[in-house]
Amino acid sequence: HRLGSGMREAREGSMELPDVQYPAMRAVLEHLYGGATHLEPSLALQVLELADRYFINDLKRLCETILIQEVTEETVIPLLQAADRYSAQQLFKHCIGFTVGRFVSVVGRPDYAALSAPLMLHVQHALAPLLSPSASPA
Repeated sequence: HRLGSGMREAREGSMELPDVQYPAMRAVLEHLYGGATHLEPSLALQVLELADRYFINDLKRLCETILIQEVTEETVIPLLQAADRYSAQQLFKHCIGFTVGRFVSVVGRPDYAALSAPLMLHVQHALAPLLSPSASPA
């Protein structure tokens, strides 16, 4: 526990988190101390990162639910990458399904070409059952 360990944070009674935006941390603290959280979609990705970092699973699920509503052809790849990075399983599955369902539109996007090999494999594995056997070479 950092604030009781004799470290600078304990002496000063505060802790700096330079990589955290105030509105996102405020949403996390409101959730922790108030329970119900009204979370703006524009903050959901930042809050998802914090919820993952601090193991706040119920807040993480709330963020995923909000972000699922934000998935479009323009946002699916960045959200898939975030879902993978933050182990957001619901969001990950939704993004894979969305990508497969709109594959022709999504595959032509520059951000699709920049996907990591493991994420491309996930998409390909999800797409494979939909390909007809007659479409594969003899």
